Amino acid sequence: MRILHISDYHISGNDVEQDKNILITENLIKKVTQIHSEKNIDLIIFTGDAILKGGKEFKNIQEAFDAFQVYFVEPLL
Repeated sequence: MRILHISDYHISGNDVEQDKNILITENLIKKVTQIHSEKNIDLIIFTGDAILKGGKEFKNIQEAFDAFQVYFVEPLL
């Protein structure tokens, strides 16, 4: 079984940081695709902080988790 561990994404709600979120995700997807093409990844585990500063830059915590879903989870899937 091949496991990929990803940690501490720290998504930000700051508009300037949104571009950074997209760039980080794009680079992550490229690397994961490369790793997966060498040998299939069976499981991806994410640990650590998903959201920067406990979501203080977002209107509420739900908005923060929704952003994490859009910027991280969906592209990775």
